[in-house]
Amino acid sequence: MHSACSKPSVWLLPCALLLLLAGKLFAAQPLVVQASTDLGVVGKVYPVAERSFLDVLMQRLQQAQASGELAKIEGDARQKWQSYTQQPPGKHFPRAPKARTRTLDMTLTLDHDLSDQDGNVFAPAGTTINPLAMMQLSKDILLFDATDAAQAAWAKQYITTSTKPVKPILTDGKVLELMQDWKTQLWFDQGGYLAQRFRVEYVPVVLHQRGEMLEMQEVLVHD
Repeated sequence: MHSACSKPSVWLLPCALLLLLAGKLFAAQPLVVQASTDLGVVGKVYPVAERSFLDVLMQRLQQAQASGELAKIEGDARQKWQSYTQQPPGKHFPRAPKARTRTLDMTLTLDHDLSDQDGNVFAPAGTTINPLAMMQLSKDILLFDATDAAQAAWAKQYITTSTKPVKPILTDGKVLELMQDWKTQLWFDQGGYLAQRFRVEYVPVVLHQRGEMLEMQEVLVHD
């Protein structure tokens, strides 16, 4: 059986708010733990008739709603969520000090065995694999910092004038705002994961596949 919080992402914010509020409402309640001793049975025994946690939680929610505390918590959470989606956590890279082209070998060596679902090893540890030997990139990759106005202006021009399809990826900046302004699909390298995989040192940089190698063109832009 699935709970409400296991439903699709549309439930994410309400469920998060519910858990957050529960934590806030019960944070001040002391927890008393005492050692138990069997004292035997004295008199008649009656079933426990204490209120359920859900009933207590709903009462606290109603009190919080009446006092305005619930609306404040929801507003704060919504503002944080909007700020996060507008500008996710990126990674700063210095602007390229000069134009430079270098090649990158994407070959990697496995540090453990790769097995199928039946446990059969199809790639033992120590095997070297070059992904570019088995695939062809359909687009050039452009990484740039949108917080740098000069980089953003250059990137926009490059995207519209390139003779090859381009996948533009922000390393930092307000990606949703820029998508609305440029009216084009943009991606965001959250935390600099892709940039680190591609060993990026400077931005903006354009990545082209050249056979089994990756060519990286660091671009000098001017203010």
